[in-house]
Amino acid sequence: MFGRSIVLLAAFSLSSAHAQAPDAVDDRSPPVAIDPELIDLDPITDKTELSYDERSAYYGILQHAGEVDQTKLRQAGADFVRQRWKNSTEFQHLSEDEFPVFVDILQHPDAYRGRPVFLRGHVIKTVKLSADEEFGFDELYECWLVTPDSRSHPLTVVFADNPDDLPIGETLVDGVSVAGYFFKLHRYSTLEKKDRFTPLILAHEVRIASPPQVAFPLPGWLISAVVLLLLGGIVLLVVRARQADKRFRRQYAEKMAESLPPKFDDLPGESEQGGEPA
Repeated sequence: MFGRSIVLLAAFSLSSAHAQAPDAVDDRSPPVAIDPELIDLDPITDKTELSYDERSAYYGILQHAGEVDQTKLRQAGADFVRQRWKNSTEFQHLSEDEFPVFVDILQHPDAYRGRPVFLRGHVIKTVKLSADEEFGFDELYECWLVTPDSRSHPLTVVFADNPDDLPIGETLVDGVSVAGYFFKLHRYSTLEKKDRFTPLILAHEVRIASPPQVAFPLPGWLISAVVLLLLGGIVLLVVRARQADKRFRRQYAEKMAESLPPKFDDLPGESEQGGEPA
């Protein structure tokens, strides 16, 4: 009876430890892909401004982007862009890094609708947008993202969270990346009153890459010792230079004193010459 209790206690302990282990925690984040039965993409129309009929899909994708795991979303976006490059007949001669995602979206918006994309570039402007509280958003952000292949034509990215404090206003920020979903080709007017079309990306966040850390090949204590030795050498050189300067000035003064003509006070007196004045 006693042995059986020990066995049961050990089994219970193992099962409890297994239940508390981090690896046993289920990933409860929803799948990255958008379910068309939950978010209806049919009302979306390209080359137009945002309409009232599109608001459910607009906010639905923004909500979904905030619920999915961001690492998985970035990976899925990169995989989808890579697949577009592999299946492309027009850009087969280009490498994967040279694949013009901006151009491909403009030419095939239906193929990107509601699909994840991962983009890199620099932001030229960021503003705050009002949001519909009915869908759980107090405010949103919008930035203009210029990618290497967009030729200075920006993509519009709407996102809900700003963890890296992307500055508001017309501020150039480099090293920006975003993982989100393509919504539509959005129409906007330029200062010259011309209509332009840009991909509209809906995301949860926009990230700014941290500057690369400089890795020194030598340990810190050795670098500090070298710096101290250099400083000590500089101080020693300064001291020796000052001593040499003082020595030179003293020697120069002595030589100048020897070469000066005698002063009148130093001349021999009349009594020393032994004669009377004429």
